[in-house]
Amino acid sequence: TLNNVTTSVTGGHGFRVCKYTTKATMTVNGGSFQNNGAIYGSRLWTSCGGAVCVEGGSAFFNGVEFKGNNAQNEGSAIYADECEVKIDQCTFDGNGVEDKDNKIYAGVSVIHGINSTIKIEKTTFTNNGSIYADPDFVWNGYEGEGVQSSIIHAENSTLTIEKESVFTNNSPCALIYCLDGSEIYVSYSTFKDNKAAVICSYGHHTNDSYFRNCSFNNNKMPYVYESYYLEHSFAVSGTSIWVSDCDLGDSTFKNTYFIGFFNTSAPDGVGSIFGEGSLTMIVAIVALIASVSSILVSVSSKKNKTSSSEKMTKD
Repeated sequence: TLNNVTTSVTGGHGFRVCKYTTKATMTVNGGSFQNNGAIYGSRLWTSCGGAVCVEGGSAFFNGVEFKGNNAQNEGSAIYADECEVKIDQCTFDGNGVEDKDNKIYAGVSVIHGINSTIKIEKTTFTNNGSIYADPDFVWNGYEGEGVQSSIIHAENSTLTIEKESVFTNNSPCALIYCLDGSEIYVSYSTFKDNKAAVICSYGHHTNDSYFRNCSFNNNKMPYVYESYYLEHSFAVSGTSIWVSDCDLGDSTFKNTYFIGFFNTSAPDGVGSIFGEGSLTMIVAIVALIASVSSILVSVSSKKNKTSSSEKMTKD
C-alpha cells in the first residue's frame, strides 16, 4: 500500500507489479504519477506503462493523479496484462500527448488492458492522447502514424466505466478502442468536446456491451484518418452494442444497424424498432398480433361447431 506518493521516472517500464515473482496486489491512495515515461532508445515492445505496469497482479488506485505520463508503445499511464485494475476518483490529465518538436511521440493508449478486468469510477480524463503514434513503431501490422490511438484500449478484457466519470477535451483517434471480444459496460458518464470518436470496435466487443444513462456531445475527430473511417462519434460494426437512456447530443453513427436504441432518440433515418417510444409500438404490435390470433381461433372454432351441427342434422 502506497499513500500520497509522487513519482517521476523515465525508463523501460513505469512502476511495476510483476507476475514473474508473485501475483502481488498494489494499493495506491492519493499522491500522483507525473511526467513518467516508458521509453527505450531501441524502441522495444517492452516500453509499456509510462507510470505503472501491472502484469499478473492487481492494482487499486484511489484519488490518484496521473499527469504528463507517456509510453513509447502502450499505456502512457497504465499498462495491464492478465490482471485486475480498479481506478476510483482519479484524474488523468495530459497523458500520451505528442510533442513532435521535442521528438516526444504518443503511445497508442493511455490505459492499455490485455486479458484484464478494468473498472473505472468517478474518474476524469482531460487533455489526454494524440492522433499520431511514434513513426518508428509497428503495431498489428500498421506503422507509425497508421497506429490507432485511444484513451482506453481493451483487448480480450472487461471494461466497466461508471458513476459520473467524465471524458472531455481528449484528442486520440477514439476514447475507447476494442479488440478480441472485449466486454464494454459504460453507465452514468459524460463524453463532451473530445476530438475523437467515443468508441471504435469492428466486431471486437460482446453483444451485451452497452452505454446506459450517459450523455454525449461534440465528440468527433477534426479530420478523417483514411484507414479507419472515424468520422463518426460511434464507429461500430460486426456485433451489436446497446445505447439506453442516453442523451446523444450531436452524435453520429457509422453503422446504425449494429446499435440498439432503448429510451433514446435514435438518429434521423435510422428507423430502428429500438428507438424512443418503440416499446409502446412493440407492445401495440404484439397486442394486435394476439388479437388477430384470437379472432382466427374464434372463427375456426365457430366453423368447427357449424360443421358438427350440420353433420348431426343430416344424421
